[in-house]
Amino acid sequence: MGVIQAIHKVYKVQGVLQVSDLDDNRPFPVQREGRGKEACTIPWWLAEVVYAGYSAQSPQSAKLQSLERMAERGGFGREEVLVYLSGGKI
Repeated sequence: MGVIQAIHKVYKVQGVLQVSDLDDNRPFPVQREGRGKEACTIPWWLAEVVYAGYSAQSPQSAKLQSLERMAERGGFGREEVLVYLSGGKI
C-alpha cells in the first residue's frame, strides 16, 4: 500500500482530510533507531496522519499524549511511522 492510499485509509476512519492540511510542513521529529542512525523529520501533516492511525489503535494512549506532546518527547519511532501509515498494529 502506498502512502497516499494509507492516508486515505486512515482518514476514512478518523474524519475528512482537508486539502489545507497538506500545507503544514513544520518538521515533526522521528526518533533514530540503532547506532549510527540519525534522527530525521517528516512534515507535520504526515505526522497527523500517523497520529490518526496511532489514535485508532491506542485510544487510551492518545488521550494521554497529544501530537504536540509527542513532538516534544522526540516523536514517533521509524517503525511506528511505517506501521501506522499502513494500518498495521504494533
